[in-house]
Amino acid sequence: MNSPELVRDLMTVGVPTCAPSTTVEEIAQLLVKNGWEALVVLDPEERHALGVVSQSDLVKAYALGKTAELRAEDVMQSSIPKVPPDIPLQAAAQIMQDNGVRALFLMHHAGGIEYPAAWI
Repeated sequence: MNSPELVRDLMTVGVPTCAPSTTVEEIAQLLVKNGWEALVVLDPEERHALGVVSQSDLVKAYALGKTAELRAEDVMQSSIPKVPPDIPLQAAAQIMQDNGVRALFLMHHAGGIEYPAAWI
């Protein structure tokens, strides 16, 4: 009997990121061009994760009609959907469904700083 596939078996190392000052328009272009679901917003100096901007966050921003003025820091969610690498993919899929997200991030901790290392 095969053991279930784990998150680490399908995770992508290297996470798409942006700065808090990145415009909503730039984020939209990056997501569409690369087929990404979300970007992690990183502190430009300390490089730790501040939040995440997803496609649904962009839809809300465009609905406000002020996208030229909005930046990542204005539309990001401070709660980053996280998952450990050693759980079954089925459990990760359930986390995604329960939280209404389309991407989960594996975070690395070093020197008191949390930053994204991989995603699924």
